[in-house]
Amino acid sequence: MARTIRRWLLSVGLLVVGVHASFAQTADPQPSQTPGAGPQTVGWQLYGSRSANTFGSDTLEDRNGSTLVGNPWLDGPRNNLGWFASVDVDAMASHINNHLNGNAPNGDQVALPSANLSWTAAPRFELGYRFGQGLGEFIVAYRFVSTNGSGTIANFDAAGNPAALQSRFSMQVIDLDYAAQENSLLPNWDMKWRVGCRLAGLFFDSNAVSPLLQQRETNDFFGAGPHASLELWRPIVESRLGFYTRLDFAEVMGNVVQTFEESVGGPAPSSGITRQTQIMPTTMMNVQAGLTWTPNDSWRLSAGYTYEHWWDATYDGNSRGDVWTQGIMFRAEWKY
Repeated sequence: MARTIRRWLLSVGLLVVGVHASFAQTADPQPSQTPGAGPQTVGWQLYGSRSANTFGSDTLEDRNGSTLVGNPWLDGPRNNLGWFASVDVDAMASHINNHLNGNAPNGDQVALPSANLSWTAAPRFELGYRFGQGLGEFIVAYRFVSTNGSGTIANFDAAGNPAALQSRFSMQVIDLDYAAQENSLLPNWDMKWRVGCRLAGLFFDSNAVSPLLQQRETNDFFGAGPHASLELWRPIVESRLGFYTRLDFAEVMGNVVQTFEESVGGPAPSSGITRQTQIMPTTMMNVQAGLTWTPNDSWRLSAGYTYEHWWDATYDGNSRGDVWTQGIMFRAEWKY
């Protein structure tokens, strides 16, 4: 018993001596400052953007702050947090592999081709907000394409008259994404991935008119589904010029509505329209590649080639069709 009491007394004594020594230590000196100058700022590596005169005080309060604020491994080398926006303008040609096939109410087959569509400008607008400390960003993007074309169909009606063919095409896409910038597995590459939801609409039609016959077919699709993309940048010899590439996928499930219309002239005129609808999926892919130039920390400009494909953009019974676009891409990105 006496031996146990001596052990307890020795432990208490050592504890008292340790506490006394810790209070006897002097506080760390404050960082040196130039006389008359304001408080210095210590870099992000240790203290974020806090003033140096808040350190080294005689209080025991923990004032380390948020040690990860401004860390370039989390917030990117330029530390551009907050709002950002970008505008893409694509000069592109659109193509429709049109195999729509249906019957008018009188039993006549309506299966018109699509005319060659004109080149057009296809803008894409993007607005997002980037959080600090590696929490990623939210992005809303909207893109649309609208164009038309014309042509001629020989021997269209019963008398062998040609028909004037008119075709229209439009596409609208809305992306709601969560994204994050990462260090790529490839050396010297910046990487950004996105995952989210896509809303997509697609419309095209063809209308053929001759003196004795008029036929029209339409295809209207709208759906939603998951969306993902991957963007890569690589600077060239530590300059502000670099390579850029983007790969974008979406699987959209939606409803397609097709109509087939015919009006027959002559001694026995008739007219009518039929409609068919179906739930169907479509796969969308977009590829971009080119050069990017960063004149300063707030702007990045890109230019290159873009290609987009919709597989089974229309599918209902015997009606099928693919849509693809290609052209030159121009992009301007602004970061607040």
